[in-house]
Amino acid sequence: MGGATLAIAEMPQTGQAALIYAIGRNGDVITYTTLDNITFAYDRGVLVATRGLGFDLITADVGDVQRALRQGGRAVRVHRYLDGEDALQIRSFICDFTATNPVREICQGQDTQFENEYQFDAGGRVIRSRQWVGPERQYLITQQLDE
Repeated sequence: MGGATLAIAEMPQTGQAALIYAIGRNGDVITYTTLDNITFAYDRGVLVATRGLGFDLITADVGDVQRALRQGGRAVRVHRYLDGEDALQIRSFICDFTATNPVREICQGQDTQFENEYQFDAGGRVIRSRQWVGPERQYLITQQLDE
């Protein structure tokens, strides 16, 4: 997430939880994996991709979100998914942010509304979050275990 090497990831919709650990870094993006090779990629604590879940989040454009997380206000985020026929589906959302800790991100798309939550430590790193993966997988809760 925000720089941890170990975290717990939970999907409340399915009741699944797993220990995840960092396996790579590309600039600001850290990729974590489970023991059964499901991966989650975070850009400074914001989920930007999943693999191995089915109905994965292929990419998320979150540059605007990064600014709003620290300053509040409004941002646009874009998610890309593969549907059941391997066609790319693009969904965009307008999101409003609170300027408190935890920060709440309330997003509205054409047919979808969701609310993410990010808790920061004193150094400004995301240490706990509840983030929308997509309509099929719903939310992913991640809690950093180390610093």
